[in-house]
Parts: sequence; structure tokens; C-alpha cells
Amino acid sequence: MARNKYPEETVQKILNLSYRLFCEKDYDHTTIQDIVDALGISKGAVCHHFKSKEEILDRITGTYYDDVNWFHDIRLNPNLNSLQKLREILYQQFTDSRKHDLDLIPMDLHKNSRVIALTLQSTMQDAAPFFNNL
Repeated sequence: MARNKYPEETVQKILNLSYRLFCEKDYDHTTIQDIVDALGISKGAVCHHFKSKEEILDRITGTYYDDVNWFHDIRLNPNLNSLQKLREILYQQFTDSRKHDLDLIPMDLHKNSRVIALTLQSTMQDAAPFFNNL
């Protein structure tokens, strides 16, 4: 079997297509097999990069938060006090179009305990310390 010379491209294709399917079919109704079929690659190729559908969603949302610099710009702005920083962060959250797109991924969160657990874990590891340093 030939080795993939460009694994980063494969990962990006998986993420892009998964995001599209999550938006079209909704997260809960999209399966790994749907992703495999749409990409035209083997299930093993997808599973080589991602252990689960939850991990794909986590990477999609994680990439968004890694890419947005306004979080750090606001936190480090010496002209704003903590309340002003919090207001600005909330404003950005509600007006950022990429965030809106992520929020549009339909899912029945109350039915998906793994996604809830990942969200809580991310909140405790990333968001809580971030806000603690405002």
C-alpha cells in the first residue's frame, strides 16, 4: 500500500468535508462512513488521522479558536479593564461569522455525552485559565 506523501492535505480534506456534512446532515446523522464515502478514501485512512467523529468535531472547533487572534489581542489590551475585555470578547463571539458557522452545526447535545464531556474539558483546560488572566 502506498504511503500518503501529504497527510496534512488528507487531514484538511477530512475536516472540510466533515464540516460540510455536519452542517448539511447535522452532526448526529453524519457517520464516519458518510465521510469515507464522500471522500472516496478508505475508512482506515480516516481512522488513521481521527479516532472518532467527536475528534473530528473537536479539531474543527479547536482550529477556529487557534486561528482567532482577537481573544489574545483583547486580553493583552492595556487600555481595557477586565469588564471591558469581557464585553469585547462577548461582542466578538456574537458577531464573528466563523463562530456563527460553527454554532450552526446542528446536534442534539443532550443525546451526546461525549461531545458534552469534550466541551466541558475544553472549557476547563482552555477557557477558564484564559478568563482568569483578564
